[in-house]
Amino acid sequence: TREQLSPPQCIARCGRRELLACFLGTGCAAPSTYRAPAAIYLHAFERGGLLLDAGEGCLGQLGRTFGTAGTAAVLRRLTAVWISHAHADHHLGLPTLLAAVERARTPPALPLGARHATPPLLVIGPHAIGRWLERYQALLPPARRLRVAFAHNEAVNNPRCTERHWLLRQSGLGLASLRSVRVLHCPDAWGVVLDGKAGWRLVYSGD
Repeated sequence: TREQLSPPQCIARCGRRELLACFLGTGCAAPSTYRAPAAIYLHAFERGGLLLDAGEGCLGQLGRTFGTAGTAAVLRRLTAVWISHAHADHHLGLPTLLAAVERARTPPALPLGARHATPPLLVIGPHAIGRWLERYQALLPPARRLRVAFAHNEAVNNPRCTERHWLLRQSGLGLASLRSVRVLHCPDAWGVVLDGKAGWRLVYSGD
C-alpha cells in the first residue's frame, strides 16, 4: 500500500536537495566490473559533501556518477573524508582522490602547491591512516604536497576538538552531530553516527 511505501517522517521532512547517498562501492576484495571497494559519498549539494571510506577507484566512480564537470565541483566542495579502519580496501583510493582535490581547488593562475584561501581537506581516520598519510606526503616534492588536516576518529567526539567544531559549526555541511563508535572488526576500527540539522540520521560501520 501507499502507507507501507511512504518514507519515515525524518526523511519525508527533508527536501529533495538535503542529502543524496551515492554508493560508489559497497565492498570487495579487489575492484571488478560489478563490485567496487567501500566508498559512500554523502552529497549535500551546494553545502558540500562527506566521503565515508575511500576504497580504490572511488575517484573514477565519482566521475561515472557526476561526469567530469560535476566531479570537479564535488571535489571543490568536498568537506571531509571519514575512514572507518586501516584495511586497504577502505583507503587505497585516498592518494588519487587527494591529488584530484588539490587540482580542483587550485585556481588556474595559481601554481600547483601554492597556498590559497581554500581550507585543507579534513581526513578523519584511525592512527594508522594518519601515519600512512604522513609517509606518503614525505615522498612528494614540497611543491606537490597536499593540504590535508588529519584527526583521529575518537578525537572528533571531544566537544573541544577544533576539527569537530569546524565540521559542525563552520563547514556549512548541515550536520547537527557526529559521533565515532568503536566496532568489532580489527584494531582501531570505527563506525560513525551522523545527525543532520534537518532531522535525518545515518549510521555507517565500515565492515
